[in-house]
Amino acid sequence: MKKVGLLVVILSLVSFIFAGDLFLGVGADLYGVTVSLDDFELDELEVDFEDFSGASVFAQVDLSIFTAQFLLGRYDNSTGEFYQYANPKAALGINLKLPIWIFYLRGQVVSPLSMLENLAKGFINYTDLYLITRLGVGARLSNFFAEVGMSAGSYVAYLNTFNPFDVPYVLIGVAF
Repeated sequence: MKKVGLLVVILSLVSFIFAGDLFLGVGADLYGVTVSLDDFELDELEVDFEDFSGASVFAQVDLSIFTAQFLLGRYDNSTGEFYQYANPKAALGINLKLPIWIFYLRGQVVSPLSMLENLAKGFINYTDLYLITRLGVGARLSNFFAEVGMSAGSYVAYLNTFNPFDVPYVLIGVAF
């Protein structure tokens, strides 16, 4: 276990030293919003906000290929109130960005920190691990970025029925 911890610390430091960009942002998963794309033509993209029920708000830090998310709270559209969590829930994972001029494509997989700790200690099996994925497209202008995409979550045991295009998300922030 100490070797795994040491390896994670070394990889984190190397990633920090060689990181091209540091992204700090705030985002939200938008529940009840439907996005449909008929025949994969952008002119037929439809976004429906009529059934918007709320949003899960998170902060995110991207450092090279590593990413950390902190679930801050949730917004309930029916009451119009934001419920902040007393202890933000952390999630760690990997993050791949493919730059294309000022745009980039994102592929990301994170898992809650508590589940990763339980997996490392042997309390749970890898099939009990919960994964959150994000597939998105973003634009970086100067020191700012904006990103939209689709998010989903599933346990490893149920990946055969996994739909990566479950919930739309938005993310904005600064990049250094």
